[in-house]
Amino acid sequence: MDRLFANGTVNAADMGNGPALFLFHSLLSDRASFDAVAPELARTFRVIVPELPGFGKSSAVDGGIAEVADRMAQAVRDAAAGEDAIVLGNGYGGFVALQLAIRHPQIAARLVLADCGAAFSQAGREAFRSFTRIDLAQPNPPAWSYVLLDDHPTVLQRIAMIEAWRSRYRTLRLADRSRAGS
Repeated sequence: MDRLFANGTVNAADMGNGPALFLFHSLLSDRASFDAVAPELARTFRVIVPELPGFGKSSAVDGGIAEVADRMAQAVRDAAAGEDAIVLGNGYGGFVALQLAIRHPQIAARLVLADCGAAFSQAGREAFRSFTRIDLAQPNPPAWSYVLLDDHPTVLQRIAMIEAWRSRYRTLRLADRSRAGS
């Protein structure tokens, strides 16, 4: 069943019962990329598969990856309704999930990143820049094309993000151990 989150700006498929599991799709895909696995996951989890901002029926954001992550943080917060959330991001969705975790560390209890490398090579950056320029030249460019690759963090910024997440994860694990011992 489709539901709207983040004040009606994020459309998502919502199925199953159990802990909330959010599946963020890749840049050159949409939420249908999870169609093969979502029903199986829904046997154990409440699976929420949003269309990232600018995709499908989800409204675009003004800005770049930080603003996309902020919008998705709002959607996760709304959908999880105070319960722990697991966020899985694939490719571009992984970059969004990582930014969400860094900018809103209280939202994701668990973070899974799939197929999102530490950096894009210069050749890869040029390919995406060209792809984006071609899309922006269209009369009605796709909203995602406004999220330029240059908005992705540098290698040093990404390392800092990962270190911040590791620090948060260690803090969560210590808190979990402390609760388990009491």
